Amino acid sequence: MFPLPLNMYFEVAALLVAVISWRSLENTGLRWFLPFLLFIVAAEFTGRYMARELKQPNAWLYNFVVPLEYLFFSFIYLLYYKSKTNQGMAKLFIAVFSVYTIIYFIVNGVARFNTDFLLYGSFFMIVLSILFFLECYRQLHEQPVWAQPVFWVAVGILLFNAGEFSYNLLSKFFIHNNLDPKLKLFNSINGKLILVLYSSLIIAFICQKITGAYRKE
Repeated sequence: MFPLPLNMYFEVAALLVAVISWRSLENTGLRWFLPFLLFIVAAEFTGRYMARELKQPNAWLYNFVVPLEYLFFSFIYLLYYKSKTNQGMAKLFIAVFSVYTIIYFIVNGVARFNTDFLLYGSFFMIVLSILFFLECYRQLHEQPVWAQPVFWVAVGILLFNAGEFSYNLLSKFFIHNNLDPKLKLFNSINGKLILVLYSSLIIAFICQKITGAYRKE
């Protein structure tokens, strides 16, 4: 169980910073990160305990965790999009991805991890992130983007999913040619991308606490 990998410490750190910054987050869309991070940290510890201590497969757990991550980030974008078109895109993804996930579970069960979740989910997170940055570009005269906490959230989401998508696009090639048989490359890339994502969340929470800029939801 211990020592924990570095990325798990960053996840715990993001949760602690969210708790410390709660007074500045509670009237904003970022308040939803507190229950989300509680869920993620609990899931990560549970998954690690199952694999390391109980010697039990934990793929079924991540079959639930991963889709919920994508749906949550889509929800955050939905809260902060100003364009009705972009809001519609986020709602469409949430609806379609939810239906796809449910149908997959019904047809295939949950025992084996569905890597297509990563491929499709990360692709659409990139799309939704780009839409958000385009909105930011059009509104530069209103407020510097670096002063907007959700900008840092979007940076983390984009970088994380760009890396995930790149690997998963080639994952079948790697597996077919036995280039990553024990998923060491995947775990290495994923671990570093998690550092980027949760570092960005920490910056967002600190930025919110410092600037006090918020949007009531």
